[in-house]
Amino acid sequence: MRTVVLTAPSSWAPYLINNDDSGLDAEEVRQIQLWLMENKLDFPVSCVDAGFMNSHDASVYVGATDCQNYTFFEFQGEQPPYILESSLEDLLDDFLPF
Repeated sequence: MRTVVLTAPSSWAPYLINNDDSGLDAEEVRQIQLWLMENKLDFPVSCVDAGFMNSHDASVYVGATDCQNYTFFEFQGEQPPYILESSLEDLLDDFLPF
């Protein structure tokens, strides 16, 4: 199986690695879920420190911040198992201001 490495905020690590959202507010969790769905990713299998970055793979949601390089299994031609079509629409409705 192939892998893909993307860089995203370190503050997302507890949620991405351990499904622990206790340090995040609802908006941050929604941003992470949208990012995963947009990139057709399941939860990562590992992460390593990437340091402070002005630009990263989740910059549309979070500006300059301390980051991790997250390694994901690549799903070829299909969505990860946990993604449902209606989930993305529901998240976008809640996230977008219009």
